[in-house]
Amino acid sequence: MIKNNLKEYGKCISLQESLRRYIFLLITSTIVLVLSGLLVFNEEFFVNIERPIFEFFNDMPQILHGIMIVITQFGGLVGVIFWMAAGWYLVNKRAAISVFWTGLLTWILALFAKDWFDRGRPFSLLNNVNITENFSGNGFPSGHSSLSAACATVLYYQVPKKYRKYILLIILLVGISRIYLGAHFPLDVVGGWAFGAFMGSIAMLLLSISRNKSPTTRS
Repeated sequence: MIKNNLKEYGKCISLQESLRRYIFLLITSTIVLVLSGLLVFNEEFFVNIERPIFEFFNDMPQILHGIMIVITQFGGLVGVIFWMAAGWYLVNKRAAISVFWTGLLTWILALFAKDWFDRGRPFSLLNNVNITENFSGNGFPSGHSSLSAACATVLYYQVPKKYRKYILLIILLVGISRIYLGAHFPLDVVGGWAFGAFMGSIAMLLLSISRNKSPTTRS
């Protein structure tokens, strides 16, 4: 009896800790998403801050192009396979399935968000942008950044701590690759990270509650 009570108490503490983490991340990502969405329409911010940052990364050496093409795939639909495999290998099958559905839903909703914000891509707003392909659709938020951040959010607190820095590094590099390739402005990437963290937090809050829900007591 005592052992069972301790086990239930441990589950309760674990649930509370998980809820606090993802509620905090949900609130933080919402604030960042709203602020970045507002700054998108601020011309002064664009001219003095965002454009110089974009040009810095977009003008990086051409020798990096190959590796950037590879890195950016971790944020595309093909990249979901990588995130699923990581979830299955480092956590379990349930984590892999959670990553898949969260990443896919985030990608789809990001497309609707792009239409709502209606912000053009760099080549439509600036001259002399270094691009290697014709990107379609609007820019904000970045779908690649959104997907990678959503998958990373689902996995981050589930994987062993020694792997967490690599998860953060991947989503950072995905964002940089999108700017380097001329697909997005910095705010598109930041907004994508925020949107992905928002979606991942919602997914994990729902999963945490369902996973730790106490079974109904039978008489």
